[in-house]
Amino acid sequence: MSLSFVACYRDREVERLRHSLDSLKRQTCLDFDMVLVDYGSRSSCSAAIRELLGNYSFCRYCYSDSRGWMWNRSAALNTGARLSQHPVLFLTDVDIIYPPWFVERLMQHRSDKVFFASACFRCPKQFDNWQQLGGNEFRHNWSEMKGKGLMCSPRRALEEVGGLDETFAYWGQEDHDFAERLARSGLKELELAEIHCYHQWHPHVIYDLPLTVQFNNLAQYYAGHTESRVRANERREWGKLARSEGRPIFAYVDPETGVPRSGVPIKTAEAFGVANVLTTLRTIATSKNVMWALPTYDFSDKNASFLNKVLRRVGWRLDRRLGYAADVAQGLLVAAPGLFRDYYLNGSMGGRNCAFFLT
Repeated sequence: MSLSFVACYRDREVERLRHSLDSLKRQTCLDFDMVLVDYGSRSSCSAAIRELLGNYSFCRYCYSDSRGWMWNRSAALNTGARLSQHPVLFLTDVDIIYPPWFVERLMQHRSDKVFFASACFRCPKQFDNWQQLGGNEFRHNWSEMKGKGLMCSPRRALEEVGGLDETFAYWGQEDHDFAERLARSGLKELELAEIHCYHQWHPHVIYDLPLTVQFNNLAQYYAGHTESRVRANERREWGKLARSEGRPIFAYVDPETGVPRSGVPIKTAEAFGVANVLTTLRTIATSKNVMWALPTYDFSDKNASFLNKVLRRVGWRLDRRLGYAADVAQGLLVAAPGLFRDYYLNGSMGGRNCAFFLT
């Protein structure tokens, strides 16, 4: 066996993953396995996925306890790459449907000296005839997705360039950055029109990413400083599996509910404006051995609507789920990793949404 698919997951629909795994089960070449990294799902979702994977002997499940952390595609895929034992990796998503010949064609082009991205077409919302995909008679005019997120590369090359850059929180820019570093390391990028796959429909989520995180990702990518970012990736031990015993904040916050445990000492920091949030976070960060709760407030509907009209022009949108305090806090967490011992977003205390920080 020489190929590992590496995918990551958190609190997604079981059926979505089932469709993807079924398409791998139908491959004409079965010389592969999959490493599925569950990056912090709730226990109900992780239990459902574990049960599902009993039907797919080629898939290995690994749980990284990142509950309460921001989603980080780079970190999750790096963990899977570290856990793989095969020389060729295909970095992918759980939304993907693979035509029956996909692995066969992938293996025909594998080499220690090349890497390549698979083209990917977005399925329409109502489409569900998965077995039809890849047939000789199948034709479509679906839109092709942008980016290089579905990447095949030698595992050795990924390790030599220092993995995907975990500075890029959530997702976005990490795929192009990775491809550029592989090319600079001496690998040749192939353009292969005959290799493609399909993406199950879901609503666009790019506008739901926190504004500060999107800005940081863009700034990191276009500013360059690749070598310093790679060194920072090494210092944070890229691809490290997050374990419950290594999350000190779980002594204060229930990881499943995000609610503080009874009797633990917690300080509350109020912040009512963006500038005030920065000042408050600086106060939090300079404290020692303190558990903080930062209540998060949404913009008013009127203000949010106005700002989003402006921000959409540059592809951004306010994170309405967490509120602006958490939005700014996430930007700080990305820009200054290691500032806190641990944190937990999407928590609640006394009926209020809160972000928790342990200094």
